[in-house]
Amino acid sequence: MLAQFGFGVFVLTFLLALFSVGAAVVGYFDKSDRWVEAARRAMQLTFPLISLATLMLAYLVRQLVDTSASRTAGWKPPGVPCN
Repeated sequence: MLAQFGFGVFVLTFLLALFSVGAAVVGYFDKSDRWVEAARRAMQLTFPLISLATLMLAYLVRQLVDTSASRTAGWKPPGVPCN
């Protein structure tokens, strides 16, 4: 569930970046400060969204490493004597 949420955040950030580029181009050619300001704010919003998705990814990787380490803690290959 957390992985799907993180993927959704990445998709939302990508769409926001595309909007930002489009708004900047429209604002440049129309000489409209409103579009340029909207593009600037959209780009400022991408940083926290990317940070949120990265933190979720780091949390999931940590959970995966902890889980796999606990599953293999007592495992010994066949034929190896126990000490």
